[in-house]
Amino acid sequence: MQGLGAVLSQFVDGKLRVVAYASRALRPNERNMDNYSSRKLELLALTWAITEKFRDYLLGSKFTVFTDNNPLCYLQTSKLSAHEQRWLSKLAVFNFEVKYRQAKHNNNADALSRMHDKIELSKSEDVKNLLQTFAAGTVVPNDLASNIQSVSRKSVYTEGAFVTIPTLDRQEIKDLQERDTVVGKFIEIWDTKRKPLRSEQRKFDRPLVTLLRQWDRIEVVDSLVYRTDETDQSLDEWIIAHQNRLRYAYEKAGEQTKDRAEYRKTKHDEKRFNPEICVDDKVYIRNRGVHGRNKIQGTWSSTVYRVVRLSEITATVEPNDGAGVSRTLNRDVIKCNIQQYVDDNSSESDSSDDMFIPRRTTRTTAGKHTNPNRLPNSIFSK
Repeated sequence: MQGLGAVLSQFVDGKLRVVAYASRALRPNERNMDNYSSRKLELLALTWAITEKFRDYLLGSKFTVFTDNNPLCYLQTSKLSAHEQRWLSKLAVFNFEVKYRQAKHNNNADALSRMHDKIELSKSEDVKNLLQTFAAGTVVPNDLASNIQSVSRKSVYTEGAFVTIPTLDRQEIKDLQERDTVVGKFIEIWDTKRKPLRSEQRKFDRPLVTLLRQWDRIEVVDSLVYRTDETDQSLDEWIIAHQNRLRYAYEKAGEQTKDRAEYRKTKHDEKRFNPEICVDDKVYIRNRGVHGRNKIQGTWSSTVYRVVRLSEITATVEPNDGAGVSRTLNRDVIKCNIQQYVDDNSSESDSSDDMFIPRRTTRTTAGKHTNPNRLPNSIFSK
């Protein structure tokens, strides 16, 4: 097996007629029998032919697939690999059944899969040069010219045409509209030449009320109900205009976002708490390391920081012991509350290092939950 092959056919006047052929050579990784077994190659050919080559013909229609590989008839009950399951999911949108046919009765598709085209395709430049030799004034034989002219004057009928979208004539569309529960009722109201009042519409169903709201856009031509468009633009013009509207809305939304962010920043700066601190002051930083502890954790961290640089809104601090990196913080989260410890027994001549201690609360229950186990309180304990 050198490639993949498939033939699309249909019955015309009781005879099977070919609509299209499809084939391609196997890729190098597909020739590895360790990765691609015979059933996997057959499933690959089935997926490739239906989802890629003949998709426009087959989508929306019911068809039958004939194959000389019998295991393909039992895809729904077989154990498939990840690749095969992905291929099967692509086939899920098609309505078809797989039937087995012996290889001797499936010669056309089998021959396409075994024929390997070893002729290399010409390069684009070679093709371009070849086409340039056939100018617009190339002489055409008289018989061929007469046939071309006769075909151009006639309506071309393709015997192998495959219609995937069902077509309805005007009478069928009219009958369907009259039998429809919503459109049929609307036609009866339209024939009265009077739009129902809003008070009268309350007794109608919601789909009919929605259609009545478009009364001014409805037209009846040859007993068929149409909804007209208010604009005279073509589809391309409407798409361009819609893209411009979306781009304008995106730009305006960005401008509004910047304005609101600047407004929030200004309001926040106006309400900020600006403690009286100076450079080289020893400060604490608000403890925001662990979330959810609420009253159990301290409000301020125990690490002492030194102010390095100040601005109107922020302050740059670094650990007092020099071990660590500097941080630029809002002045709201900084507290200057360092007290100098002095021993009463020491004399003024004794030199000692300054010890900075944070101000702590005097509550005996600090850091303790009043009811850590969440036990219910007795009504007699009060």
